[in-house]
Amino acid sequence: MGSNYVSPEERAHLAKNKASKALLDSAIHQHNFSVIGAVKEHKGVHFRMLQNGTFICVNVSPDSQLQGYFNSAQGLKKLIDDLDRAGSLLSVFPSNSRS
Repeated sequence: MGSNYVSPEERAHLAKNKASKALLDSAIHQHNFSVIGAVKEHKGVHFRMLQNGTFICVNVSPDSQLQGYFNSAQGLKKLIDDLDRAGSLLSVFPSNSRS
């Protein structure tokens, strides 16, 4: 059977590499999910585009149907229109007030 001995220097080097990779992963994640562009508005719902091309709503309550990431502004606007037609658009805002 082979030996799995790792010297203290090699262990320190591996730990340093792991830490630097975690830092790089964090930087990439922050870059991909950073907000770009101006805030857009559709029927009182404000949304922004992220660096990775997805959209998020910025003025909705945490438990609303508009919470999360959307692939296109057109799809998000369609969902907002559908909620407005169903009469449940006001329920997506915190404290039932448009801000």
